[in-house]
Amino acid sequence: MGTRRTEEIIEEIRGLSYTEDYSLTEGWDNNVMVDILNRSLNNIYHAITEVDNPAYIKEYVTDVFSGQQAYDIPYEVFMAIRIMDVRFLFGGTAYQFVTLNQGMIQDRFDYPVNIPDMYCIRNGQILLSPTPNLTKLNSLIINYQRRMRTLDIRRGLVAAIRTSLPYSFDLSFLTTSQKDAQMKQYADSQLDKVDFCCFVDRFGVPVVNGIPLNGYNTVTQILTADPNYIMPAVELAALNALILAGDPVYVVRGNFASTHSDLDTQCEDYFIEYTIKRMLRLQSNSAEVEEQLIEEKQILDLIINAFRRYRPSVYPVRWVDNFRRSSFPFGRRGIY
Repeated sequence: MGTRRTEEIIEEIRGLSYTEDYSLTEGWDNNVMVDILNRSLNNIYHAITEVDNPAYIKEYVTDVFSGQQAYDIPYEVFMAIRIMDVRFLFGGTAYQFVTLNQGMIQDRFDYPVNIPDMYCIRNGQILLSPTPNLTKLNSLIINYQRRMRTLDIRRGLVAAIRTSLPYSFDLSFLTTSQKDAQMKQYADSQLDKVDFCCFVDRFGVPVVNGIPLNGYNTVTQILTADPNYIMPAVELAALNALILAGDPVYVVRGNFASTHSDLDTQCEDYFIEYTIKRMLRLQSNSAEVEEQLIEEKQILDLIINAFRRYRPSVYPVRWVDNFRRSSFPFGRRGIY
């Protein structure tokens, strides 16, 4: 994860691009700057997560239940379809698995069987086929390419949580340094206009994801969640622990957001350079656009090459038996 907060990145971009800070008569405010940053980040992420580049791979493990065919795909799967492989653990060790083939909806089977052969994707779920007829804990393993969190600025501290339905959160804007001096302004400008928010710690590590919002009262400084929202137990416990310990928990807008990027420090430098080129292009006349587009492309190529160079060192381990031809109905097998 990056080491610079969004506010620090914005400040550096403003300085290097000679972009005036926002006022009543000129410049772009930080809300607009965040939007530009996220469009730049999306371009970068799409470029570095091409099909032949296994960046940002994460594993998800869940239970399988007898007679249940559909299982939710993790919400952070990139574009909801970037699944690298799906495995079914049929034995008692990590080596006793089959790698499921990806098929189409119309090709799936619905008769019960101990070991499924394939999976397909529909409406944010993985459908196992044939339907397993046994219940087994931690037996469905999904390796996927995760999406990158959007960036946002700190929009208040979570001072207290009221757990009666609907959830509501008392926000505080007490600051100990200049870096958080504008939190109330950022909160008042956006929190009553957006549908989702997240909570993160001081380093941008997520605490609570995707809270659907019902509204924000700028006078009482109370943020109210949707009446139907139920916070996951793990996230609720983490939030309460941080508040009890007096550790800062910040509000950011968006359903999958953070104050820090998922890029490391070196890639953040490329990110800043790329965003500067975009901002200068947005502020320039049409005669300079072509040259600036070329400069943007050059920066993007540098980022892509930086990611491709690391690929040989993290190429995934593959069991020899994974390369055997598929055989119905068990698919490719691991070592067992």
